[in-house]
Amino acid sequence: MSEVTLAAVCMSVVQDKAANLEKYLRFIDEAARLGARLLVFPEVSLQGYLKKRGAPSEPEVIELTRYYRTTAETVPGPTTELIVKHAARHNMYIQIGMAEAARAGQVFYNSAVLVGPQGVVGVFRKLHDRGEWPVFCSGDEFPLLETSLGRIGALVCYDMCFPETVRTYAVGGAVIASMSTAWPLKDSNAPDPDADHYAYVYDTLTRAHAIANQVFFISANQVGPTGRFNYYGHSRIISPTGALLADSGREEKLIARSPAVNEGLAVIGGGSSARRSTALIRAKSSRWLKGFVM
Repeated sequence: MSEVTLAAVCMSVVQDKAANLEKYLRFIDEAARLGARLLVFPEVSLQGYLKKRGAPSEPEVIELTRYYRTTAETVPGPTTELIVKHAARHNMYIQIGMAEAARAGQVFYNSAVLVGPQGVVGVFRKLHDRGEWPVFCSGDEFPLLETSLGRIGALVCYDMCFPETVRTYAVGGAVIASMSTAWPLKDSNAPDPDADHYAYVYDTLTRAHAIANQVFFISANQVGPTGRFNYYGHSRIISPTGALLADSGREEKLIARSPAVNEGLAVIGGGSSARRSTALIRAKSSRWLKGFVM
């Protein structure tokens, strides 16, 4: 990957697909003006994330389940086809977060979908979907997404809490880890959101994944209150040293940065050492990685 412009959106999301899609298109145009080659949107930012979690029999959960059954889309589908047109127009890769309908509308996933100028590149279905059943089912694989920028590994929110997620991608040769998330504050009424424990976890893990795996880590988060949650924001782009190249704070906005491929590839022992370690693991694990499922 030579020098390219990476971008992420920090977005206030509602349970109104048309309104969210309108924001998508505005942010895509803004990213295009900045020359972005990769743009990442937050988790389920097409339909809006869960307003609460609870037992399947709870009235609010029943209503949420009905909402996603009505608004979920297939991949490819109407929205991905529209985003592909914009990706082709701007020569851009775009990762969106959406409720995906699969298996003839019998199964629903919390998915991150990467599209490019040529069409849908691939789909990552959230593996660690804590508290999301019965609305969403769990995915079962880590797909490496091949692009002209290099290999990309997508993840969704809680998947970041498990080191195997990004490490699996790094072992497979990914140069970018792209996360669509709806990362909340632990205390929705926190007087200082940056002092919240979940904010600390988010900051620590996003940097740690970049450093440990020698990848550029992009996180696109929702921001502000929705239902029982208050989302932290702070969409960000992090270098392989853990340096914060761009951060949105708690504003709805687009961030972008154009790092060189070797920017920050110098951690303790040298970035090349970390990459050699990854290459060694990859060589020894090629048979295991083929068709890896969890």
